[in-house]
Amino acid sequence: MAAPLTRTAQVADVLKAGGQIMLTGNGRLLRLVDQAGADVPAWQKAISSAASKHKPATLKVAEVLEWIDTARDDIMRGDLLDAMDSLEMARTRIKALRDSRFAGTADNGGRG
Repeated sequence: MAAPLTRTAQVADVLKAGGQIMLTGNGRLLRLVDQAGADVPAWQKAISSAASKHKPATLKVAEVLEWIDTARDDIMRGDLLDAMDSLEMARTRIKALRDSRFAGTADNGGRG
């Protein structure tokens, strides 16, 4: 097994090559995967630092998916009001993502 990546720049290199940052099943830890989807061992601090600098949308998308999973679980329990609240949280996160993308396009003069 390769030594874990310890520096933000190392994680950024994986991201630039097509890797992604994902939340673990419990949503408390981050994991780094390469472009093929294989896990790349890396320190949590390096991953979170690279995510904030290079791919901030990755964590937001994962958060949206977590809210959608929560809504599914709410529905399975029969709690439709909680499901609606969870879906509203997902919708709010999606809107924020969309707004940030449009703001980024405006910042560079529309040359996206």
